[in-house]
Amino acid sequence: MIAKVFVFVVLCAVAYASHHGHHEHHHHQPQPYKFGYDIKDHHGSQHRHEHGDGHGNVQGSYGFADHREFTEKSTTWLTTMDSELK
Repeated sequence: MIAKVFVFVVLCAVAYASHHGHHEHHHHQPQPYKFGYDIKDHHGSQHRHEHGDGHGNVQGSYGFADHREFTEKSTTWLTTMDSELK
């Protein structure tokens, strides 16, 4: 009986140690990206285009128009991050 308890305690200790071991933190290089879409159908049209340099600097625009080509919104934006991502 004592041997079974001893084996159980050892297995619990091994499981605990492996779960709380050293965890490596991986730092990934900044990844630039670019995406966009243009949609046009019988209701109207809309678009969005955006690109970023991977360091938090993002530029883009979006807008939409109804079926009579009346533009309801069109905006361009620029977001800049002053600090590096760590």
